[in-house]
Amino acid sequence: MSLVLVSGPPGVGKSATALAAATAAAENFPCGQLFLDLRGSREAPLNAAEALTELLAALGVRHSAAADGVDSCRSLYRSLLAERPTLIVLDDAADTDQVEPLVPGTGASLVIVTSRRRLAGLETDLTLELGPLSMDDALAMITSAVGKDIVDQDPAAARSIVLSCGLLPSAIRIAAARIAARPVHPTRVLAERLRDPSSLLDELEVDGLSLRAELAPSYRALDHDGQRLFASLGGFDPDHISADAVARRLGMSTPVADRRLEALVSEGLVEPVLDAQGRPGYGMSTVLHAFARECQAEHDTVERN
Repeated sequence: MSLVLVSGPPGVGKSATALAAATAAAENFPCGQLFLDLRGSREAPLNAAEALTELLAALGVRHSAAADGVDSCRSLYRSLLAERPTLIVLDDAADTDQVEPLVPGTGASLVIVTSRRRLAGLETDLTLELGPLSMDDALAMITSAVGKDIVDQDPAAARSIVLSCGLLPSAIRIAAARIAARPVHPTRVLAERLRDPSSLLDELEVDGLSLRAELAPSYRALDHDGQRLFASLGGFDPDHISADAVARRLGMSTPVADRRLEALVSEGLVEPVLDAQGRPGYGMSTVLHAFARECQAEHDTVERN
């Protein structure tokens, strides 16, 4: 049994990467493939009983882990997979405890797990930590989506668009869909709209796709202190946020601020960075910073009321 973890912040394409890998490896698993959305970034993640019940049903076995017991269903699940090499994608895992009961004990199955968290307690054979695209890859992605002719009409606008998208595949996909829906409009029109942080997330919505909706679950999963901290980051320079500055603004000690910022790193909402002088701090993408500003406005409204 092999276990691969694909982790990274919201919008970097974890699910797409896992599905592409599963498609490429499918011929090596003639017994089939299983896909399960663990809903880890949402308010009600699947528990072990629910997940095992769904996986057993996909394997053609009707068992309720809630009725028959988690341990019994886990043993049955493992015994079935011991002799049926299967490719299993466990998407959007909340934590290690959610994943471990779903991992086959023996056999030749391949399990691909995606998570916004690093899942340090999970024993893996390979861990892929995804981040924003390079500029070249981001331009290649938008060019593939809208066509070379459109990008070549205004290369500067294309670069501006992918930068405003934080070089995130999900955001670029939505921006490309906006362009494709209005092919007669110059790309600079969208580029100008995306440069306004107050309307950035409004612009990154089309045909049921919404970057805001993709980011929101990670914020809602935070406790009150975590939400307050994340929202406050909208008032800082997104390129470098120091624990000292956060501590002063929120009225806490620097070590406490640093620990809480590290917790946001684990959630994929900020990343550790160094400034020009080599001083450690934290940074966040353009789109996450815009989302933090919205959260701050919402938090302020609640506080006033």
